[in-house]
Amino acid sequence: MFGMLLRAWRYRHFIFSSIKNEFLSRFARSRLGGLWMVIHPLAQVVIFAFILSAVLSAKLPGIDNRYSYALYLAKASGKSASTVSGNAGPGANSTSA
Repeated sequence: MFGMLLRAWRYRHFIFSSIKNEFLSRFARSRLGGLWMVIHPLAQVVIFAFILSAVLSAKLPGIDNRYSYALYLAKASGKSASTVSGNAGPGANSTSA
């Protein structure tokens, strides 16, 4: 464990420059830059919420609020993103038979 941390410390400049280049190349043509990572998912939730609540009139059972499904959708999308990122470790997709 200590050896791995020592190697990471030795190559820290390479690691940080790789991360920086990844962000710069990902958002090279975007005027909003890294803010786009936040705006894009929020815009998707707003669009889906509008379509489901206003156009399709989807409601949660037992709740009369028109926008309850939109709030449920926003909460579920945030939880699914954290679940996916939490299961990204090695062996996370392995199944035991």
